[in-house]
Amino acid sequence: MLSLAVARRAAERPLIVRGRSASIEVPPGASPEDIAKLVELARDLDEPVLELP
Repeated sequence: MLSLAVARRAAERPLIVRGRSASIEVPPGASPEDIAKLVELARDLDEPVLELP
């Protein structure tokens, strides 16, 4: 779900994964480990959509 390019972009700008009932935001500068943890949480969202504002 998360490519290296997306991870690099998330280091510079927020990365948001939205579901129907919840969303998860990865703040800029998050470590790769934190990004991986949040992506695992995002897999449990209903109908997740990745946004790169």
